[in-house]
Amino acid sequence: MKNMRAFSNAVLAVAPQATDDPVTLPLTGDAVVRAFIEAAIIAFVLITILLFFLTRSLKDSIYVLLPLIFSAVLVKALMSLFGASFNFANIIVLPLLLGIGVDSGIHLIHRFRTTGEEAIEGSTSRGIFFSALTTIASFGTLCISTHRGMASLGVLLTFGTLVVMLSTLMILPAIVKEPKRAELRKVA
Repeated sequence: MKNMRAFSNAVLAVAPQATDDPVTLPLTGDAVVRAFIEAAIIAFVLITILLFFLTRSLKDSIYVLLPLIFSAVLVKALMSLFGASFNFANIIVLPLLLGIGVDSGIHLIHRFRTTGEEAIEGSTSRGIFFSALTTIASFGTLCISTHRGMASLGVLLTFGTLVVMLSTLMILPAIVKEPKRAELRKVA
């Protein structure tokens, strides 16, 4: 793609009205990437607003979002580590990964607020774990596709869902429980 972009820039420098695939493909790709970035930002903002209305608490909304932000950073780091990159096939699943993480976080927060601390280590966590495992297994089948785009989509979905599930189950209970511990220290 770098060579095509360099060629496109060279052609456009000489003939600004030039068209056809070598010129239009990099520009089209840029437009698609901008659109997906815009869609991800809109999805994140709408998710944040919806979380606030569902939890009726800014603090709980932030609690649900923190594991997602950590997951996003970790997924990007793992992709860089393993030489994978976002492409037109797999970038489309980012809002889906946000939705999966938010769903799990909402369940944990709701259960914690209604039944207490012990619920986080109970059936809700197991439900989130096994639900994520079935989703990972389903997405994992896409990884063996002979179509490279579909396979990259499967890899991102599989590892993204795994990272989202692990960070939700590890980070969210820790940050939700911590304020209670701080309150207990103040009382003692």
